[in-house]
Amino acid sequence: MKRYIGILFFTCFAHAALAAPELRGTPDQLLEYLADAPGRVVIQGMGEVKAAADEANIVFVVKSTDDSFQTALQKNKTLRAEVVDYLKAQGIPSDKITSEKFSSTPVYGVFGSKPKSYEVVNKISVKVSSEKEFEMVSTVVDKWRDVAYAKTTVKHSDEDALKRAATRKALKDAMTKKKDYEESLNVVLVPHNITEIKAEPDVADQMRMSKYSSGSFSESPMMSFSSIGSDSITATEGGASTFGELVYKANVNIEFVVMKK
Repeated sequence: MKRYIGILFFTCFAHAALAAPELRGTPDQLLEYLADAPGRVVIQGMGEVKAAADEANIVFVVKSTDDSFQTALQKNKTLRAEVVDYLKAQGIPSDKITSEKFSSTPVYGVFGSKPKSYEVVNKISVKVSSEKEFEMVSTVVDKWRDVAYAKTTVKHSDEDALKRAATRKALKDAMTKKKDYEESLNVVLVPHNITEIKAEPDVADQMRMSKYSSGSFSESPMMSFSSIGSDSITATEGGASTFGELVYKANVNIEFVVMKK
């Protein structure tokens, strides 16, 4: 075993020796070499793209309770089916309605180890792209007592394109700064390495829109357009509406080798 370790160490040492050039000379010669070695600088570029969100995802909570776990499950399944059928009848396509996995919580009494009832909770997500669809979907919580509003998140339908646009702006910003440094310092900057921070939308609008959900099943009123405020809804041609403004930000760090002209 020691022999193998010795061979491995020798091999690694040999590769390291081949990878790096050997420096020889007097201390003064080494200092002169290091002084002439090219330096490096990191330039940060930032880009920002704003766009009106054109999609909203509304989440409802469906709760069913019964002394029997099986019955509670069946009640929840039946209620979700009724909600989905209602949404379809109102013109919402089935591919915009998603039912998530359920969760179950046994409810115990003050005394005894056996649950006195079972609570089954499921979520239904609905994607909408207009004010008309939003207002229609909002009627769900008024129609069923055991259905409550949970939250709303917004996005743009062409999110990837907006992220790429933000990244391009960040690169352009970095290269503009590079040109300024070269002209001011009379040097040449050669790109060596780049690190990109992914462009993600600012969630400020989503946080503002979701604040109407209290997190409690019995105290989560359905958000209306009037309660969001005019600053969050932008009217567009054809009567459609967008759901607030999203800000996509991107940062890039480019490492340059500094060369003399």
